[in-house]
Amino acid sequence: WPLDTTYPQAFTNPVWLQVAGRPVRSAEAASYAIRWIDKLEAMAREWPGWRSEREKAHVFGQFEEAREVYRRRGAEAMGPGGARDPGGGRSRERRSGGGSG
Repeated sequence: WPLDTTYPQAFTNPVWLQVAGRPVRSAEAASYAIRWIDKLEAMAREWPGWRSEREKAHVFGQFEEAREVYRRRGAEAMGPGGARDPGGGRSRERRSGGGSG
């Protein structure tokens, strides 16, 4: 066995997509991720196994850091003024290939 286990395991890796040299962003995907973070935080609030208040505070800080990442990604998926941009936050000039960017 390549791994020192007797049970099946699965591993994942991120896939980073770019279109016209810019990352792809989706407001819907960002919202979905935030909802999952909220669910995880609710489960963590009920968890009786915290070793210390310091550990708990650290984990809840990580939840908020993760939310902020997805808030930024959601905002990047929106166009100027908060309007939905079907190009994932890229400017019209960038999408069409014209203009200076």
